[in-house]
Amino acid sequence: MSADDLSRAFERHSTSKISDTDDLNAILTFGFRGEALPSISSVSQVEATTNNGDTGHRIFIDNGKKRDVVRFARNKGTTIHVRNLFLKTPRV
Repeated sequence: MSADDLSRAFERHSTSKISDTDDLNAILTFGFRGEALPSISSVSQVEATTNNGDTGHRIFIDNGKKRDVVRFARNKGTTIHVRNLFLKTPRV
């Protein structure tokens, strides 16, 4: 994925399964894209690296605080590491 797509993947409600207005009359999918990664990254530390074949990129999110996407050397593909899930979430 591109650097812009990598950053966008961690923004809430930033993607959609709907490609045109006709899809609104015949929704054939369940749920919404774009919720899992933002939700997980809001309560953990996430590092995502990707390379679409041209250039590699990396982003780090610390409990919802997103850092800039930077160039990163890696093979083609995408990897997401989640650490310290719920570490800063208050316990009851």
